Amino acid sequence: PNGKASPYAIEALFEKHIALNHVSSQLTEADVEAADLILTMTNQHKQLIINQFGSHSDKVFTIKEYAAGVDEDVTDPFGGTLEVYRRSRDELEDLLNLLAEQLQKNKDR
Repeated sequence: PNGKASPYAIEALFEKHIALNHVSSQLTEADVEAADLILTMTNQHKQLIINQFGSHSDKVFTIKEYAAGVDEDVTDPFGGTLEVYRRSRDELEDLLNLLAEQLQKNKDR
């Protein structure tokens, strides 16, 4: 709780004109209950959530699983160079575009 974003994350987002004012927080039962969809960057994160909040496992996916239909992780840049953060940023940007398309398709059904 209360962790700040890394300087490289802030810089990589700033390059795309995205301001980041982030502080981490613990996921709670109330958060999970209120969510329609929970997306993680990695399968490990997904499994941690499912292990803790198993009754809500039907709404937990990795972003690649949900948006692109593949069982792969987003590269976690933690501890990497600025270039590693840039690659993760770009990967997430592509996935968010796919996610927007997927959510629109689901809405239209």
